[in-house]
Formats: sequence, C-alpha cells, structure tokens
Amino acid sequence: HPRVRRQRQMCKETGYKIRNRFMVDNASCLIGVVDDYKSGTGQTIAYARRKGLELSVIKVSDIASASGYVEKNKRIMFD
Repeated sequence: HPRVRRQRQMCKETGYKIRNRFMVDNASCLIGVVDDYKSGTGQTIAYARRKGLELSVIKVSDIASASGYVEKNKRIMFD
C-alpha cells in the first residue's frame, strides 16, 4: 500500500538523520566525501559545520575530474 511505503520511507529517513546527528554530536572532527550537498552526507557536513567541528571535505567531482571516471546511472564509477 502506498501509504505504508511512505511511512516506512519517512522512518528510514528520520533514522538516518538521528544516526548522523549522533555521530556529529559525539565527534571532534568530521571527514566527509560528498557529491551532492542536498544529500544526507551534505546535510551532515552542514550540521557539523554549524556545530563548529573541524572539517575535512572531499568533493567527489574533484577526485573524478583529476583521475577520469565513467558516469553510470548518476553514480561515479572509477576505471
């Protein structure tokens, strides 16, 4: 049923946010590898930045352009 599927998806998304905030709240620094700042990873990096954590962020697009890649189904695949 569509309503049940939507509720499951909402619980899953909420669980990820709780986990990510827990990790940030209990960390002294964050190393993140991100390709979309609207993603959960991007939101976690933004939360860590707001909390004042020391950050080291690696952008997938920077790695891909430096090393060559094949984009398949919107995922970056390295040769």
